[in-house]
Amino acid sequence: LEKELRQQSWFNVSKKDYVKKCYDFVAEHYVMQKHAWARVWKNFFYKDCWRNAKSIPCHMYALFFYRCLRQRFAKKEVKLVPVNLLSQWVILHFYTKVLIDGEWINVDSWGKKRGVPF
Repeated sequence: LEKELRQQSWFNVSKKDYVKKCYDFVAEHYVMQKHAWARVWKNFFYKDCWRNAKSIPCHMYALFFYRCLRQRFAKKEVKLVPVNLLSQWVILHFYTKVLIDGEWINVDSWGKKRGVPF
């Protein structure tokens, strides 16, 4: 992932443009996988999935997006957010919050293919 990021020419753009480019970069790399809970054990043991996986669940999209953002943002400016609607032990979805110009922006790179806006 880091190798491919270094090949991109968007490190001199504004922070908001950088987030948008990372969003597109990660979201367009894979086919969206639905229902990750049905393959729980497979989802915990991904190896080298940036190159080899054909589709990944939302938590992996969020992790890749987080890694892209950490190339330019401080750790305090980027948060992975689990969404648990059923109970505190069941996590249904992950998305990312990014601090840009004093404002937190919610970004869901997995949801791009479902029409979730940036």
